Amino acid sequence: MKRSTMFSWAVVLLTTAACNSTPTPPPVTAAVSTNQPATAASSQAVATTTGATSVAATPAANDTEAANPTAAPTDLDITPGAIQTVAAGEVVKLAGNSFSTSDPYRFSADTTLDITWNYTGTAPFALWLVNASDVVTDPNFDRILVNDVTGPHSGSAPIKIIAGDWTVQVEQAEGPWTVEFKPES
Repeated sequence: MKRSTMFSWAVVLLTTAACNSTPTPPPVTAAVSTNQPATAASSQAVATTTGATSVAATPAANDTEAANPTAAPTDLDITPGAIQTVAAGEVVKLAGNSFSTSDPYRFSADTTLDITWNYTGTAPFALWLVNASDVVTDPNFDRILVNDVTGPHSGSAPIKIIAGDWTVQVEQAEGPWTVEFKPES
């Protein structure tokens, strides 16, 4: 076989391999949890890591999203991670720069979450609470829209949730954001 033919086949094989490979996910942000009241929690740092898997999701994570990029993520997009139990009064902080779904948080009783957010990007920003429990006893508590605005925007809201496992999901964000929640004491 001629060298040029072997080179051509090598290029074809490398191109095929590159097209079928999985892209490297963007850096993700980890959550920081404290048992301090919200006023004292502002001194806590939000950790950012490049190897963590605690808050990770990428657009077009499945074929449904790839076929319809405007489709909202579903429970199928939530990869279960370590479930962290959150006690009453405990503050949890999240941060990121784009679309993200947190690891699940477990709430042992119905509660109201005091949620605050700060988004400095200029694109749309949608903040959701998604019930990640195996069985959702009330369909009104399956997926709760907290806020859907075009940034930059800051705000807060009290949101009632039922006991179970919940994730925080940020959609459409293109820029830095922080989210903090605390179950009522």
